[in-house]
Amino acid sequence: MTTHPSMNDLFGLLDKWRHFPAFPLEPRSEVLFALFLPTIMESCIGVKINPLVIPQFPLKKEGNNQSNNVDFFALSEDGKCGYLIELKTDMRSRRGNQDKYLDKAIEKNLHAKLCDYKKILKSATDDKYARQKYYHMSKSLSRLRLIELPSELESTIYPHMSGGVDRFRVRKLIDDICILKSPLLEVVYVQPYQSKEDKCDDNRFHYIYFDELANIVETHGDMGGLFAGYLRKWTTDPATHPPR
Repeated sequence: MTTHPSMNDLFGLLDKWRHFPAFPLEPRSEVLFALFLPTIMESCIGVKINPLVIPQFPLKKEGNNQSNNVDFFALSEDGKCGYLIELKTDMRSRRGNQDKYLDKAIEKNLHAKLCDYKKILKSATDDKYARQKYYHMSKSLSRLRLIELPSELESTIYPHMSGGVDRFRVRKLIDDICILKSPLLEVVYVQPYQSKEDKCDDNRFHYIYFDELANIVETHGDMGGLFAGYLRKWTTDPATHPPR
């Protein structure tokens, strides 16, 4: 590594450390994939998406207000379809349970998931930092014109703006969040290669493989070319080769 680290050093370290037992590549590389998501979705799925992509979008679990988080949520430019995008950098992280809750999510439209989101948001009101972080997500959803936030919600959530937090008032304002659209939902897996779990006969599920992805991003500047080279490396299981 050089005295002044470069993007090549960053990719090289990610590539080296992905072979270590307690270093999952996926959460460390999410932002790299997110930078290219609009290009990826248009080239591979044939849809233009709003460049405002939401990370770690929560899908409420049944029976409680905990959530399974999807790596990215993206909305088509025309607002008619939402995409739950799952990134896999290691095929062993494909889980049958994950497909089940994604299946359940797309059986309904986004309206139902946003109703669930309001329940999650209400349950987070007792934790100052959680409710404030969820407000950032809520603001992004409002910028996508999926929800409309009450004008008083921001000043009520941030105590320095209101002189203190009235949790009852916060919960009432969350109830008043208006859901504006009900787009259909589809699932996109971005993963190293095809697997037997892929539902290629279900047009609600889409799959983008790393080789295909590399061919797209390699023409998008120096960073895209660098990323493409590592994507091709990441098609292999990190445990199958001895250290170099």
